[in-house]
Amino acid sequence: MTFQSILKFAIRQTKSSPGTPPNYYGVGAEFSVWNPQVKKNQYSAPQLAIQNGPESLQVGWMVTGESHCYNTYCSGFVLVRSDFPPNDPTSGAWWLLTTRDLTPIGFWPDNIFRTLNKFGTYISCGGETYSPPDQPGGYPPMGNGEYPIDIFKRSAFAIHFETVDDKLKIIKVDGTEKFRDTKKYTPSIQTILPRILNPPGHVVFFGGYGG
Repeated sequence: MTFQSILKFAIRQTKSSPGTPPNYYGVGAEFSVWNPQVKKNQYSAPQLAIQNGPESLQVGWMVTGESHCYNTYCSGFVLVRSDFPPNDPTSGAWWLLTTRDLTPIGFWPDNIFRTLNKFGTYISCGGETYSPPDQPGGYPPMGNGEYPIDIFKRSAFAIHFETVDDKLKIIKVDGTEKFRDTKKYTPSIQTILPRILNPPGHVVFFGGYGG
């Protein structure tokens, strides 16, 4: 069994298409934060991902039962502040920034990558869970532990799913699709009007009971 086969997703992702895929120089979103109950060696997280070939970076807000080394002290990540990762045009590094004011938190240097050292060809946004194959009770809850109902106060969600183009301009993500690899979790994409969300755009709702 591969590690990928024991990860479960409910996400919005860029579509694969014939020909050369677009180049993505960053990815960003704002997530709601919940506290799903997980067991030891499990995790549940809203996450952003950027990938090129076999290499990827993922960032998010994780609830973990002491699984893996998923923090700012892992090998390869350089912390610049302890208290939206666009690619650094000068050094080639991938920077992790806060969404609101773009305050730098740290970066991954380009010399740790081979295929992701310049840009990504795939990005995604949504929920992810992990559980060992022999874990009693199956997978942990995702989001708030319920299937999304497209209401902000009662669902896990991500807003302002954006990317960075080759001119280092932040733009909306186009050409996406919903993806899930189990019926335990559900993604939903809705277009929100200006009176509810400013600026308006797509919202990714996600969640599920697990098991």
